[in-house]
Amino acid sequence: MSVLYPETFLDLVKRTFIECGCSGEAPTTVVGVTGEASRVTNWVSSAWLSLQQVHEDWQFLEASFSFATTAGQATYTPVQAGITAGTFGQWKTWDDLPRNYLTATGTDDEFEMDEVSFDAWRALYDFGALKNVRTRPVVFAVTPAKSLALGPYPLVGYTVTGKYFTAPVSMSLDADVPTLPRQYLLAIVGGAMMEYAAFKASSEVYQRGKQWHDQYVGRLEHARLPRMQSGGALA
Repeated sequence: MSVLYPETFLDLVKRTFIECGCSGEAPTTVVGVTGEASRVTNWVSSAWLSLQQVHEDWQFLEASFSFATTAGQATYTPVQAGITAGTFGQWKTWDDLPRNYLTATGTDDEFEMDEVSFDAWRALYDFGALKNVRTRPVVFAVTPAKSLALGPYPLVGYTVTGKYFTAPVSMSLDADVPTLPRQYLLAIVGGAMMEYAAFKASSEVYQRGKQWHDQYVGRLEHARLPRMQSGGALA
């Protein structure tokens, strides 16, 4: 793949190396590099991590979860919800709210739960004799530890489905590919160029990098953030 159209971590490092006018040949690997190549590699990695954190609700970080409840268990960690350890960012608690259905019945029984605050959940479902109520969960809350709390406590096995956002993911190997759509990858190169320029005090490289970064991030925001919905007419 030509570095003019970067896809992998190594491609992005090569493209940044070239655009910054670094001396010598562009690196042929990102593993075990030293000197200028090491700095460029770190700047590309940092630019990718930073981009993922510009917005907490990037659609390219959205993923789905599904898990079966245990009778009498109200709270579930991300891992208990079937999410790989270390990959969880936050639950999606707007639009597409978590749903549940009686596992034995199937999706024809699917029901969308409402969200309540953790304090409200504790007062309504996790206090005194209320803990002994066993039925179908109709609400959920996010605990301070980022577990998912269901209320009331489930009576039997219900399958809970929903969405979450992954935590920022780093790149470390040559063939690592950002989850970012390919047409926006130059945003990463632009961010890395800005890091290089700050280190080298190069205003020309900084301006070009900032132009690329802002241009592609702007396009990405338009394409991969939730669209604002206008409210209905007032009664």
